[in-house]
Amino acid sequence: MLDINTENQILKELITLNDFSEKTLKKIYRRLSKKFHPDLSNKSGDEFVKLQKDYEEAKEFIKNLKFDVSFVKDNDKENIDPRAEFYDKLYYYTVSGLHSIKIRIKPKLKERNDKIIEQVLYWAEKYNPLFIPIFKEYNKIFFIPLNEMEVAKKIYRAQKLMIKGLYFFFDYQKNGLESYKNIAISYIEDSLYELKLLDYSDYQKSIVDFAEFILKELIMPPICK
Repeated sequence: MLDINTENQILKELITLNDFSEKTLKKIYRRLSKKFHPDLSNKSGDEFVKLQKDYEEAKEFIKNLKFDVSFVKDNDKENIDPRAEFYDKLYYYTVSGLHSIKIRIKPKLKERNDKIIEQVLYWAEKYNPLFIPIFKEYNKIFFIPLNEMEVAKKIYRAQKLMIKGLYFFFDYQKNGLESYKNIAISYIEDSLYELKLLDYSDYQKSIVDFAEFILKELIMPPICK
């Protein structure tokens, strides 16, 4: 899993943008190259060398994100942990940007997106089937009619808070740090607070149900223990 507190500046920007395309990667790299290149700035050569390493790491991450989504079923592997696999696939869903309308509507990503969603649903069935209707309703918010877009903007703001909480949730599962757990809870509770300020809608409920499911998961010990 990608650590949200990574020192890789390029990956941090990709996470913020929720866009892991090669085009965006190169755009960020070109901009930072002008900022850190010793011939174009007062920066040291060490910073530019680190940028090269960051770029290669980010490029490798995107490569793995594209192709390392093999559909592992429970009979393909002994002693498989459904909870760990479920979290892993939900992580791919999040870091791939499938909560973003810009990513969901790109035709060239449809096959990958469908595969990731298929895996989330498969492992939800194995781990906790109650998540399946929550997840299906949550996915509907990406296709809100235009006449409801003003409400959608407010919902998306609340959703961004929850996404930040999700990243800390995944990092907590990876390393068990209580500070990550507390930050995750804080972001998700802030998201719920924002949602409760809105008039009730099915879109609002879909995120509330999703957020409350994750809060319940945070009651349990992390999978790394």
